[in-house]
Amino acid sequence: RRGRSWYEHQLDHPGRDLFAEDCARVACPVLIVHGDADTTVPIEHATRTSALLGAGVCPGVEVVAIEGGDHNLNSGGLGFDRENIETAQTRTACEAIERFIDRL
Repeated sequence: RRGRSWYEHQLDHPGRDLFAEDCARVACPVLIVHGDADTTVPIEHATRTSALLGAGVCPGVEVVAIEGGDHNLNSGGLGFDRENIETAQTRTACEAIERFIDRL
């Protein structure tokens, strides 16, 4: 949820957790790939999201922590630095995504 109505709602109901409410409604398998060295969005966000999804109707949540991965999995910005897009971290992420899709 984004946009003006979301922000207005946050102002009117500051104690309500819209993210948790949205997670509770997810009804498909979810893969969360997150770098464990991400200082932009700490890995605890992936852990919290996984717990919220698991508490709802989601049939399965898998969290893959990419060792040494920063916010862009050490790729230099994904898409902006074509020479450095393939790193050990991006390869690990791609392998995890392929395994996840194969299980669907």
